Amino acid sequence: MKFAAKTSVDFEIVPAGNHVAILNGIVDLGIQPGRGIYPTPRHEVYLRFELSNERIKYEKDGKPIEGPMSIGRTFTASMSEKANLRKFIEGWFGKQFPTDGAAEAFEFKQLLSRQCLLNVTHNERGGKTYANINSAAPIPRGMQVTAKQENPSLYFDLHEPDQKVFDSLPKWLKEKIQSRMPESEPTAAAKSVEERAAQIEKEQAHALDDDIPFN
Repeated sequence: MKFAAKTSVDFEIVPAGNHVAILNGIVDLGIQPGRGIYPTPRHEVYLRFELSNERIKYEKDGKPIEGPMSIGRTFTASMSEKANLRKFIEGWFGKQFPTDGAAEAFEFKQLLSRQCLLNVTHNERGGKTYANINSAAPIPRGMQVTAKQENPSLYFDLHEPDQKVFDSLPKWLKEKIQSRMPESEPTAAAKSVEERAAQIEKEQAHALDDDIPFN
């Protein structure tokens, strides 16, 4: 008697490789509980992309629809030098932030509707194959891109929550936001760091080229 080692996949996943992608979602998840080998709670943010050249058919309100495939990645909401989020943004634009102050001053909302070359990898877990965002890079020079954003942009900031945006989020994202941990009051030391970062931001306001939204 023999049994298959893999379970059947009941959903389409984004193919592995490089894809022209458009960022259409930025969602502040707040403080999330630690898990696995990272037990410390951390502030997280979710970035969602659509891939115009990869199509999928699905039903919505009983009607068949064809649209671009979507894929997202959750990051720790940190722009420190070694943080994955900062490395991801620097890879996207092919340019490093000149200072920590410039990184902290970066306004993520500017990323909405921007294109990039997204690298997707596959891994297997529990008998299923999953697609994961590995990195982002600039669109290569000379590459003709005609893709247009099809889904509306979603931007949810817990400091300025918009109920209509929240209601439009997928169920799993709403549940993560609703189950977030409370934020603690900033300490005097943290406030001092924030004040210093604000001063650095002013000093570095023109440190990067105008066509790169790092300031």
